[in-house]
Amino acid sequence: MATDAGLRVLIDFHYSDFWADPAKQKVPKAWAAMKLDEKTAEVYSYTLNALTELHDAGVDVGMVQIGNETNNGICGESTWENRARIYNAGASAVRAYEDAMYGDIADGSEVMVALHFTEPNTGVQSAIAANLDTYGVDYDVFATSYYPFWHGTLSNLQSVLGSIAKNYGKKVMVAETSYAYTFEDGDGHENNVRADKASSLDLNYNISVQGQADSVSSVMETISIPQTGSACSIGNRHGFRYRHMMKTQQMRRKFWHRISRNGRLTVPGGRQAIPMSMIRRMQDATMEEAPGIIRHCLITMAIRWSRFGYLSMWIPVHPRRCART
Repeated sequence: MATDAGLRVLIDFHYSDFWADPAKQKVPKAWAAMKLDEKTAEVYSYTLNALTELHDAGVDVGMVQIGNETNNGICGESTWENRARIYNAGASAVRAYEDAMYGDIADGSEVMVALHFTEPNTGVQSAIAANLDTYGVDYDVFATSYYPFWHGTLSNLQSVLGSIAKNYGKKVMVAETSYAYTFEDGDGHENNVRADKASSLDLNYNISVQGQADSVSSVMETISIPQTGSACSIGNRHGFRYRHMMKTQQMRRKFWHRISRNGRLTVPGGRQAIPMSMIRRMQDATMEEAPGIIRHCLITMAIRWSRFGYLSMWIPVHPRRCART
């Protein structure tokens, strides 16, 4: 679906039998008895084989995420020495895939390696970036989750990512974000954002469709603020070219026409608010104009590209699930 629309896809490997987050980084049961050398070999082969199968199925992969919110570990490993080996095994597989698909490059210009963390408000990400550097971890993009009701101010987010981009020469990305548009319960499970809890959360915008759009737009604008130095830029100068994202002008016009009605993107999971200003500018954007415009959705999860990073926004399975995160 995404490739047919001229979009590239981000693949997120959790390397776990269950959803991985800072509290849960359990090794897959099939790998539980393996020593570290065996596990890194499995991470490499699993990653490379999965990417190859996706390619053979016609999926255009543009970025690969090695782990999900790996603040405290990955694939059952918690020491930095061991974590670095897991990260590098996954990254090596991505480089091998890029080399096989695009020729002798393996430099992230066609398929980037992202590492994903969370809690930018705690100060931990500076230490994480330093450890990645100390242990020689190979990656292109430092990604973070950012939920405004949990993770502090936008100015802090910009400061944290800008510092990492400047100090380590990495691109930066918001890999997860959301904002509720209603307090209404849509599935019988308690919402994280609900009326009786609102006073204890940082809700900077109204709980409404417009409030949700404003929140997401503000995150996009924050990521787009020029950082000190240009290493965090994802643009033509760094080889991740707009022509790979939307391969023809006709594709771009068709895609943005689909979401022009009432500023919403219609997808199988529901409708997502999109700023009308973005729609108007993107419908007629040329290749030359594209680097200066906050970008279109990268995949059906609505990952957007801006001059200084990626932004991802989860589209819910159920239209009301935006009230949950």
